[in-house]
Amino acid sequence: MYCSRCGVANEANARFCTACGAPLLPAGEPPSRMRPTLVLILAILNFIGGACQLLLGLALLVWTLSSPAIGEARTILGVFGLGMIALGALSTTCGYGLLKVRPYGRTIQLVYSWIGLLGFPVGTVVHALILVYLYRPGIRVLFSRKPLDELSPEEARQLRALGNANAAAVAVGVVAVFFGGVAFTGIVAAIAIPNLLNAIDRGKQKRTLADIRSIGTAIESYAVDRNAYPVARDLPELATVLEPVYIKTLPRKDGWGNPLIYEPRSGTGYEIGSGGKDGGALDRIGEGGATTNFNDAILFTDGEFVQWPEGTQR
Repeated sequence: MYCSRCGVANEANARFCTACGAPLLPAGEPPSRMRPTLVLILAILNFIGGACQLLLGLALLVWTLSSPAIGEARTILGVFGLGMIALGALSTTCGYGLLKVRPYGRTIQLVYSWIGLLGFPVGTVVHALILVYLYRPGIRVLFSRKPLDELSPEEARQLRALGNANAAAVAVGVVAVFFGGVAFTGIVAAIAIPNLLNAIDRGKQKRTLADIRSIGTAIESYAVDRNAYPVARDLPELATVLEPVYIKTLPRKDGWGNPLIYEPRSGTGYEIGSGGKDGGALDRIGEGGATTNFNDAILFTDGEFVQWPEGTQR
């Protein structure tokens, strides 16, 4: 029998160490809290994933603050960026906990893996393997932080067995974690990216509406002062009439970067329009009224919108 505390050999039938008085464990190699290779790999991958999430979140926040997106798009982008930063911080915390063999590291990884089961079919298989590994008796003992001299003989055996895990198990674990990360990222992307892109387009659409209205307001103000609409054939010519008295800078393009259209109507009115996201909707003008597609035209005639987006857009 050997001592779990000081390693001194004792008689076969002894129960306590004659040197230090600690409980004795069955003969064999002393248990160790050495971190298994697969736990180290999990920690490293959490650090890598956390760094990527933090960088993505920070990039989104910076882009949101510097972009022309307004309203709903700005809010959603900001919330998404903060969410990515929070996930990055959590992944980093998980990696540190695994690296230092702390109970919270295993707990966070378990939560990730349970969520990862939703990634059917690959994610389900991968995270099921990770869960099986994390629920191994030896892993539980390792992360329990229980002093070695307080381990029962069975717990000591489980801890020793954990240290003797073969290379094949490690290889399976590496593949499992890799594909699990890919599956988890795919799930997040499939949910977040379409909503994110939709929010960006809504922001551009709202900016277009606001710019068109500001042009119309400037024209109407000019008409009140002069009792006639300005004489201009296009936006550049209109700008020379309205700037800077009625509008500081006349918008030339819509939220998608396509040229806005201005057309006088026989000297008695005007029309301002955007061709929508694809820039070509002015050639496909319908009966007017509300529209539900980002590619539909936006039209403003003689002081009011005659075709405008309303409700859910696609």
